[in-house]
Formats: sequence, structure tokens, C-alpha cells
Amino acid sequence: MSKPTRQRFYCFWRSDEFPFVEGAPLLHMHERGQVECEGYAGFLQHPLKIVVLAEGRRLHAQLKSLKCQREHQLNEIDVKYAGLVADVTPWRTTLDGAPC
Repeated sequence: MSKPTRQRFYCFWRSDEFPFVEGAPLLHMHERGQVECEGYAGFLQHPLKIVVLAEGRRLHAQLKSLKCQREHQLNEIDVKYAGLVADVTPWRTTLDGAPC
């Protein structure tokens, strides 16, 4: 007779950085509702949402994709404005003498 498979879960909690939530597979749920997750051992989180593992991995991948898209857009904005600043201040250089 085979052993029943234990269902695993994925937790999401608040974060101060975009996308303002973080998530990881659940390791242990504590009495007061706090959770300990993979990669965050020793840190207790207050979960916003707990889902089955497969759904959590799917959501985490979507959030990671959004974070990468945002970083790409922000980098493009930085390049654009660095060029505009260089147009206004062509005399400005870095400490090593190279243009900024």
C-alpha cells in the first residue's frame, strides 16, 4: 500500500520592494499563523495568501516576469534621460574624464 502524498503549499507575504509581495514554498506553519518558507528559514512571515504549490509557482513566475519588465522599462528611461542630461551639459564628465 502506497503512502498518501502530502500536499505542499506556497505562501505570499508583503514586501517593501516591487512587486510588493514575496513568495516561497511553505516549510512550516506556526501556531499564530506565521509561516516559515524555503529560502527564508528562521524568518517568520505573515502570509497574505496561501495556495497549492503549483499555483504558487505559477503566480511567482508571473510576478518575476512583471519585475523584469519593469526593470527593463526603468533602464530604458534612465538611458533616455542620461542622453537628455548629456545634451544639456556636454561639459559634464565623470571623475575619470569619460563622458557621463
